[in-house]
Amino acid sequence: MAHQLTHQCTKLNMNLFFAILFILFTSNSWSQKKDTTFIIRYHSNKKISTKEVKLTNELNWGYVKAFDRNGKEIYQRQIRNIAGHSSVNFEYYPSGAVQKAHFTGHPDGGIQWDDVTHYFDENGSVTQVIDNSSDEYGHYKIRIDPNYFSDTISKPYVSPQIVKEVPKKQEVAQCAEIYSTEFYLINATGKKRNVVARLLNAPIDGFQKEVTVANNDTIKLGNYIEAQIFTHPKERVSIEILGRKSEKFQLFWEEPKQEGKSKRIYYVVAIKR
Repeated sequence: MAHQLTHQCTKLNMNLFFAILFILFTSNSWSQKKDTTFIIRYHSNKKISTKEVKLTNELNWGYVKAFDRNGKEIYQRQIRNIAGHSSVNFEYYPSGAVQKAHFTGHPDGGIQWDDVTHYFDENGSVTQVIDNSSDEYGHYKIRIDPNYFSDTISKPYVSPQIVKEVPKKQEVAQCAEIYSTEFYLINATGKKRNVVARLLNAPIDGFQKEVTVANNDTIKLGNYIEAQIFTHPKERVSIEILGRKSEKFQLFWEEPKQEGKSKRIYYVVAIKR
């Protein structure tokens, strides 16, 4: 009788053991299915466009991924609902391809925040990134290294760098070179003459308004300076040889003489007709 009772107790314990093991196994399987949430959007070709995975049994941690129409991963972020938050909001093209991914995040108790928007074309390439995040002091970031976004998936997050403007070296303006012009009158009329010169426009240094010139003599009428240009004296003055009413005179300008780069001399010859 005692032997039979012992056998029945042993059988009961084994049944209880297997029952508990079955409950634990099925409970664990049910819990895994229940605690993992998938939100999936598809391309028009039935391939996955975005996938959001929430692991509630991991204190509400999860991740999101985006793929192009060929299945290549083009975007990934971690999301959470604990220790602050981080989340991603997707917008799509009519074809189901991702058009925009807006990521926001805020660490628990911190003054900084993340706010980054990626824009994509329908082939999955990043066309623009706008970062309105802050730095560790709560200030807006100024600029992000554009090379960081060439491959968002394979590169780790890099804190944006503040770019300081480097003052341009001031260029020294080159002063215009000064050109000097002198002009002389040669009296070849056969006798001493009175000469009257009149200004046509700007003043001329040392300008002789009325002078007397001996026959075959040369006299300087004036000189002037200009910025990198030589203007012919006949455009600056008019010259008149005085004589009797019956006398006629003529003026001939000789070819100028160049003295170096910045000086030119003109001669005008007065003759009697």
